[in-house]
Amino acid sequence: MGEVYKARDTRLMRTVAIKVLSADSTTDPAARSRFEREARAIATLSHPHICVVHDVGHQDGIDYLVMELLEGETLADRIARARGPLPLDQLLDIGAAVADALDKAHRAGIVHRDLKPANVMLTKSGPKLLDFGLAKLHGAAAVMATGGTGVSTVGPGTTKGTILGTIHYMSPEQVDGREADPRSDIWALGALLYEMSTGQRPFEGESPASVLGAILKDTPAAISSRQPLTPASLEHLVERCLHKDPDERWQNSGDVKRQLRWIAVERGRLEPAKSDLGGARVSRARRVALLAALVAAALATGGVATWTALSQQPTAADPAFQFHLEPPPGQPMLLLGSQGGAAVSPNGRFVVFVAAGNESKLWLRPLDSLSARELPGTLGSTFPFWSPDSRRIGFFAEGKLKTVDVDGGLPVTVADGTGTWGGSWAPDGTIIIARAVGPMQRIAPSGGATGPVTAVDEVNGETTHRWPQVLPDGRHLLYFVRSVKANRSGIYVGSLDRPDEKKLVIETAARGAYAPPHGNGLGHLLWVRGAVLMAQPFDPETGQLSGEPVAVPGANRVSSGALSQALFWVSNQGTLVARDANDRHPLEWRSRDGKLLSSVAAGRYSAIALGHDDQQALVSLADEIGRRDVWRMDLRRALLTRLTHDTANVPVWSPDGRSVAYHNATTTELYTVDADGQAPPQHMYRGKGPVYINDWTPDGSFLLYTEISPTTGNDLWLLPTHGERTPVSLLASPFGESHGKVSLDGKWLAYTSTESGQEDVYVRTVAGKGATRVSRNGGSFSRWRSDGRELFYRALNGTLMAVPFDSSGDRAVLGTPKSLFRVVEPLGTFAYPYDVSADGERVLTLGAGEGDTAPLTVIVNWESLLPN
Repeated sequence: MGEVYKARDTRLMRTVAIKVLSADSTTDPAARSRFEREARAIATLSHPHICVVHDVGHQDGIDYLVMELLEGETLADRIARARGPLPLDQLLDIGAAVADALDKAHRAGIVHRDLKPANVMLTKSGPKLLDFGLAKLHGAAAVMATGGTGVSTVGPGTTKGTILGTIHYMSPEQVDGREADPRSDIWALGALLYEMSTGQRPFEGESPASVLGAILKDTPAAISSRQPLTPASLEHLVERCLHKDPDERWQNSGDVKRQLRWIAVERGRLEPAKSDLGGARVSRARRVALLAALVAAALATGGVATWTALSQQPTAADPAFQFHLEPPPGQPMLLLGSQGGAAVSPNGRFVVFVAAGNESKLWLRPLDSLSARELPGTLGSTFPFWSPDSRRIGFFAEGKLKTVDVDGGLPVTVADGTGTWGGSWAPDGTIIIARAVGPMQRIAPSGGATGPVTAVDEVNGETTHRWPQVLPDGRHLLYFVRSVKANRSGIYVGSLDRPDEKKLVIETAARGAYAPPHGNGLGHLLWVRGAVLMAQPFDPETGQLSGEPVAVPGANRVSSGALSQALFWVSNQGTLVARDANDRHPLEWRSRDGKLLSSVAAGRYSAIALGHDDQQALVSLADEIGRRDVWRMDLRRALLTRLTHDTANVPVWSPDGRSVAYHNATTTELYTVDADGQAPPQHMYRGKGPVYINDWTPDGSFLLYTEISPTTGNDLWLLPTHGERTPVSLLASPFGESHGKVSLDGKWLAYTSTESGQEDVYVRTVAGKGATRVSRNGGSFSRWRSDGRELFYRALNGTLMAVPFDSSGDRAVLGTPKSLFRVVEPLGTFAYPYDVSADGERVLTLGAGEGDTAPLTVIVNWESLLPN
């Protein structure tokens, strides 16, 4: 109805906004009445969240308001820019401010009647409520506005059957043309909160009439169905705001403000005011009773419990309870290898993990909810980790380090993160990332690497530093060191300021984690002995262990991987999450449709490779303490012959079946050994970084292997098996290439690349022509059928795929991929969990171990389980 100008008040020397009634409206009595109503309404109000009116007047036929100049954006613009829910903390701040402003207006006898996102301005000093042009004055305000007569003269708003406002935010009584009162504004406030929570309006329709009908008849979808992270207390608050009967709504906006403030207190965003406390503190006896009830609920619902009832974290004196966290339906968790990961938030309230249906993504499970939700924009994510305030998640995808807010929004790219094994977030916003080779790097809060934070001691055989954890003081770092020398591999503590300074805490083969004290006493170092999760008192300041290590009750045996992973995660508040070990697998023959044909006794197998006659297989087999070696198995009699004694891994056959190539599990070296096990291994190559055997070319002339470069990540190389053995680069690019397999005719190369932003299978000629993408939703671990007419690979969701292949020309001609059956998650980056018979009709695969389909075990207040 008007135009707004930026102007200079030359009397008081301030910048102001002048709202002028438009020329078309000056002759419209209703428009002039509305303009005057706005002036009268705001003039009676003085509140930090209401736009201030400095003056009102009429000059030369022009009606005008002089108001404070507000710089910022409207709430409507903020919601549109977010393209989804606003972060919860923003929602609470904005909602409480608007509720406070409405409370002030209502107490002054003013009903806004047009509350909507476009009428809330977000400024540096906080939200401001605008546009009281449809305001209705009642009580004392109406008397003041009418010169003491008490009879309203401000226009059509009091006429029964007249609809005023913006339809999406109208209350049912406004739609019905009934009298609006402060509870009508509370309805609109509920609509605002709903929209901020979900990114969608509560009532939609194809036409204005259908929207109005929905307001009168329909119940909006539950906020938690659109935004599972929404606290139950906020959902209840909004539902009550949107009750169609005004008598069932909150009766004043001050109550809404106080409820929003208390939700912020629960989240740790505010200190409780005295008026907030009341009887809300939960006594220890009450918490114990609630915990017991939750355990009973877990038993009654198949092991799933929630803990929304607790307004405080449990203390060390409270009992522990545990439950299982199942993966989303049809979305198996990816936790081991280079394609997955998980983490529990520092406050112990969320678990983030990688899962894959058709494609792998991050999923977030609030522990006060029965379901997880996927995080948009996280395709191909690996190794998530948390910010110290539990509000953001860091992860690696598309060769980048990214972060995403748990309350909504799309990921933000922070830095290049190619070939990275883990990250940790320091209190000052710095992020520490571990690359596959070389020292760990410091990433500034603004993005970009600023230098190393560790120094790799190559003289003493160190090859990689990974799985960092910034300790609570923000100055020290816990991390895992992998070394050629077994007595130097283990968990170290170092200084973030002095890269050369580090101290070995304990020798072990997998990462550890520090759990701060939950109550009095020292914190604990959690680490894996064999497959048993151990806890031992640990002082992070001195790097000293004390006392004796004890097995953590309830965690059982935890899974570990070839990347020195260990599948447990611990919060700062006493929540432990672990995955049971899946270390025993049967070897199974299956048909192409997944039907079990026969089975061999279970063992701690990982990688498998069939011999050319399908009667022999090479396996990587671990002993009781996790050391792996290469064995040959006679599949007809299930007889094993040991070929190595030096922690070897991932064997491949020579073309004639007389030799086996492998990489050492803890070094940067490649070896070959006779397939009969009668001669000692022969050293073939030592890499500058970690090296992994992939294949043997059909003519026996070259070993195909992956070497990790600090600049380009995974690259493919050929190593001559005779002569000087000078490596030849086969495929090196800014993307990671690995899992190379050469067809039996020696012409075609199948391999995995991250060029698409996730791991996908490609095929090209060995000579380097005509690269073609084979998988469409992620894949790796490709193998050729012996005649080269079919290519197999494992999709990221675990399904074994078969793709017809025409190798007669110079370009790859691919048929339609066919899904066969699901195979287990690989137990190492290069550990193939399957192989295909020569005719392609049978598949030798690792059968499911007990832990492969196991849920995550969540133990709340785990320290109370430790012996005194």
